[in-house]
Formats: sequence, C-alpha cells, structure tokens
Amino acid sequence: MLRSLLLAAVFGCAAAFSLGQSATTQAARLAVPTGTRVQEARLALDELCAARGRGPQALPTTQLAEELLGKAQRRGDDAGSTYALLERARTLALGLPNGSLALRATRAAAEQFQLDSFALFRDTLSQLALKDTPAPLVVHHSIRQALLAIEQERYDYAASFADIAVRAARRSKDARLLQ
Repeated sequence: MLRSLLLAAVFGCAAAFSLGQSATTQAARLAVPTGTRVQEARLALDELCAARGRGPQALPTTQLAEELLGKAQRRGDDAGSTYALLERARTLALGLPNGSLALRATRAAAEQFQLDSFALFRDTLSQLALKDTPAPLVVHHSIRQALLAIEQERYDYAASFADIAVRAARRSKDARLLQ
C-alpha cells in the first residue's frame, strides 16, 4: 500500500515539478573509457590508495574519497584517469555511513560520462538503502530520481526509485517517512 501511495504521489507531482536533467547534454559528455588506459589508471589508483591508507599518515576513508572526487573534478584532460578516480571515490564513499559523498560521486560520473545515469543512481541508492545511511537522504534522492525518470518517460526506473524510497522508509521505521 505504501508503494502504491508513493507511486501515486510521484506520478501526481510529476507535472508540478520541473527538475530538469543536468545542463550537460548526452553529446557533451565523454564516452566511458575502456581498455588499457583505464586499467593503467586503476592500477595507479590502487597503489595510491594503498599507500594513503596505511602507515602513520593514513588518511581516513572519508578524506581519501573526498580527495579522489576533488581530483576527478579538476582533471578534465585524461578521461581514463577521471573515470577511475570517480569510480574509486564512489566505491569508497559507499562504505561510509553518510551517503552524501557517494551521491556526489555518482552525480559527477553521470554528468561527465555517457553513462545510464538512472542505472548508476539506482545502484548507488539501492546500496545506500541497505546500509545505515540516513533514510531521509535516500528517500529524498530516490523520489527526485523518480520524478526525473517520469519526465523522461523511463517508468521502469521511476518504479525502481519508488521501491528504493519505500524500502529505506520502512527500514528506518521513521513514522514521518512512512506516512
């Protein structure tokens, strides 16, 4: 019942909201890099993260993920490195209790590369919904993505996002989210 109420609310609000997709068009985004260039960037990143994650100067995971995300956003010339940095920042951030950094990394990847942004956000939000991530954050972003999916007539994704929002609300047992 909660799912059907949420879907009705989402479909009813779709006309009222005009959230719009990022100003970056699909054509302006970079193709997802493949091949040896990305593999080399991932290997270099593995070494960097291993070095930064141990010893007396070890960085906390949050700080390391923030640093990688910052480097990715400043690095526009090498698509392979940028993609590897965003991928690793997102992966590290998914292990953290607060999901906002994972959502920022997901958004950056979706804006810079020709990815299926709905699939990427669905994966991120699904993982966050299973963790101790604050439920209002997951619910808010899931509903926002559902509205975007409806605007683009991607109803399969809209339903997925609605399900994620309901799961997160139920898991939190927060009466305000369940209403």
